[in-house]
Amino acid sequence: MAMTGAINKENFSKGKEVFLNVAKDKRFQLGLTIIIFLLILISSSDIRTSNLDLLKDETTDDYIPTALDPYYFLRMTETILEEGGRPEEDIMRFPSSETSFHPEIWPGYTVWIYHGANLFGDYSIRYIAVIFPVIFFALTLIAFFAIIYILTKSKSTALISCALLAYIPSYLYRSMAGFYDHESNGTFFFLLTLIVFTFAIKFLSMSKDARKDLLKSVGYGLLVALFSALTMLNWRGIANFVFMVIPLAFFILYLVKSKKEKNLWSYLIFFFLFIFATPLFTHIMGYDYLSVFERSFLSTQGLINIFVLGFIAIDISVVNLLKKKQFSNIVKKYRVKEYRVIYSLIFLILLAIILFTLSGRNIFKIVYDIIRDLLQPFGQSRVGGTVAENRPANLDDWISQKGRILLWLFYIGMVIIGFEIARGLRESKNMIFFGLAWLLMISGILFNGSLPKSEWAYLFSLLIFAAVAGYVYLEDEFDISPELIVITSWMFFMLIGGSGAVRLFFVTTPLVCFISGYSFFKSLDYTKATKDKDFKIIFAIATLIILAILVFASFGFYVSSSSQAERTGPGANLQWQRSMQWVREETPEDSLFLHWWDYGYWVQTLGERTTIADGGHVQQAFQNHLIGRHVLTTPRPETALSYMKTHDVTHLLIDPTDLGKYGAYSKIGSGPEGVDRESRIPIIPVDERQTEEKANSTIKFYSGGSPIDKDIIYREDGKDIFIHEGFEVKNNRLHHGLGGVRIEYRNNNNTIKNAKAIFLNKGDLVELPLRYVYLNGDIIDFGRGINATLRILPSIEQDQRGTSVNRLGSVIYLSEKTTDSLFAQIYLMDDPHNRYPSLQVAHKEDDMTVESLKMQGLDVKDFIYYRGLRGPIKIWDVSYPDNIETHKMLLERDHDFGDGDNLEFVKE
Repeated sequence: MAMTGAINKENFSKGKEVFLNVAKDKRFQLGLTIIIFLLILISSSDIRTSNLDLLKDETTDDYIPTALDPYYFLRMTETILEEGGRPEEDIMRFPSSETSFHPEIWPGYTVWIYHGANLFGDYSIRYIAVIFPVIFFALTLIAFFAIIYILTKSKSTALISCALLAYIPSYLYRSMAGFYDHESNGTFFFLLTLIVFTFAIKFLSMSKDARKDLLKSVGYGLLVALFSALTMLNWRGIANFVFMVIPLAFFILYLVKSKKEKNLWSYLIFFFLFIFATPLFTHIMGYDYLSVFERSFLSTQGLINIFVLGFIAIDISVVNLLKKKQFSNIVKKYRVKEYRVIYSLIFLILLAIILFTLSGRNIFKIVYDIIRDLLQPFGQSRVGGTVAENRPANLDDWISQKGRILLWLFYIGMVIIGFEIARGLRESKNMIFFGLAWLLMISGILFNGSLPKSEWAYLFSLLIFAAVAGYVYLEDEFDISPELIVITSWMFFMLIGGSGAVRLFFVTTPLVCFISGYSFFKSLDYTKATKDKDFKIIFAIATLIILAILVFASFGFYVSSSSQAERTGPGANLQWQRSMQWVREETPEDSLFLHWWDYGYWVQTLGERTTIADGGHVQQAFQNHLIGRHVLTTPRPETALSYMKTHDVTHLLIDPTDLGKYGAYSKIGSGPEGVDRESRIPIIPVDERQTEEKANSTIKFYSGGSPIDKDIIYREDGKDIFIHEGFEVKNNRLHHGLGGVRIEYRNNNNTIKNAKAIFLNKGDLVELPLRYVYLNGDIIDFGRGINATLRILPSIEQDQRGTSVNRLGSVIYLSEKTTDSLFAQIYLMDDPHNRYPSLQVAHKEDDMTVESLKMQGLDVKDFIYYRGLRGPIKIWDVSYPDNIETHKMLLERDHDFGDGDNLEFVKE
């Protein structure tokens, strides 16, 4: 027995030794890495194609994209395929001006992929477009692995980060089948640019002889410029980050390396070529050189490139002056050598002030614009401000997009990066100062928007960090690797971008996944490096915890993304598909459609008809304003007819979701002050618990808080009742606003006896009569009351007995601001006062739920309330009375809001 035990122990030791030797073998590690990576790649790509069966147009049996914008790029791709190239003019968009196709190149190589794929099978161009983002997701994942491995030299970190990126829901939608837009391919080229740039600055940091390495400096400069240009040609949005990340990283590298005053000309040559060759490469592909240069390097965000180039040129000049004997006394007296960077900065700032003043630009305005862009990169224009994705993000948004656990690992990873930078300092006190300033900065950016006055804390944290970093730089020696510089610069601008706007969360996701994986990499590194047994145990436990969290998060992401992906169908649902089939088959080819801008690409691509407005906003803000003001919210039919006649509109289209968008287009359609049309249209459900039964009538209460959109003045019993506009909640109860409505129905014939609106006026309950009620196609005028209308809306109710229709189940409240709007009059109430006789309904396409209820034999009409408004897509034929005027100004795109108010719309 003893001998057997000894043999078993010996066999175990040999087996352990063999296992360890195999595990340490580089070929085994490489093979295992490839296998794991391929499993991640294949499984995540499979998730992204699990919705293919949903991406079919019922009317054509061909594939269609998911979101709005991809339909534009699909139409561009089909046009390139049909015509053999990109036409000079896009005749489907805003026909009153000459509009060109978007210059991004990737729809062109979608056609190449199409031709290549059809050598092996029979595929439609729409199928290739639908799977295009998945193809580039796979390429992006490969590039992502490469950049992480280059930056960390850790295959495990690269694998973990790739697993997170492959499965995290915030990266799913824009990289899955159907999202035929530039995000997947743009991110791929962005990562390639980072890879090339990392190799470039590693070379520059190790280069010792500028003359011998001149050719390589030129080569790297041109190569980085080429890939930067390719990034712009694929996605101009992410290219903005290229022109911020690269100059900041290059500036840090120069500051660190230039203290030794060696090989400075290589830096200048490289960066000069990067700036001036990037527009050159885009020019070769069809972009205008000057417009690219201005957009990339002279914009508020891109000025950092000119700043860095100017600083390097000035600093090299100062270095050369320091070597001249005649300046030796000045150098000693003013400590120029020690504070050379400060003198170079001062000279650069003075030179910039002079040049900007001579060119007519205000340096203080530029500084203001930079601060504004840091806080709100997409601005707060009236149009941009109505887009939900453009709003600044806060901590809750970060958590909802990335997950609470991953977000805190990301935060820990950022703290570790600051610690790694601080380790390059010699003085302990400077390490502490720098570390605290770094912690303050990343906290200020990440928590921006989560606390009162947090924007000021955000800016304050940036200023404090800049001051501390500058002090430490002058007083100490930095030893920071090029890889860490790239990580820092990438992290800084992605963190700012992600906090600046919700829509940038997609581009920040790869960085979040990387930094989260980086926390594991560094904790493992610390475990190996420490000599102290206790610390080694602590680091080992922390590493295992982080690894467990990352594996758990990846699995959770996998489950969530799988579930989400298989349910993601096209935004152009069956109702839209059938509507567009009618448009294709029943309207003349030269028809011109008017609608809110959201639907432009659907009408152009699926309906094959020209539109005035679309999501690319080629019509610009003023035309959006006119559509909102002169058409959808106008109380004057002549303004809508004048606008449409000026543009030769043949059809008007309104979608049921326009009710929910009323707040957006009424704000955009408001006058110079931005408030005269702004409102919302609430749907208020009945509260059956408050129903009152009387001898001959029944009173129903419809409860729901909503803002009062304008001051109400109503005279009753010889007294004026005044209710101020606004909305206020105190102690979770409505204190000021519309609290609901009350309708009294006669029991004998179910007609309406009266209707009242219930307001909370600074806590006081006030009931005012309503003049109008719309029910069953008829408008009821009580002859008195505030000029508002209740549109009775049936609701769907479901219980154990089945599905039923409550004909009095909800109401749409149309306030004095909204009741006379074109949207309310012709869409919600079928023109009850006959104000629009020249608009004739040509087609109505029922909502699928309404159609299903009709097929079940339920007596429902066009509108019901079931998880929101369910209504038809309505399309009107438009004709014009002879007395309607046209105006050239209504065709223009650059005017102040409200400029068209004083026009005469009807001939005398």
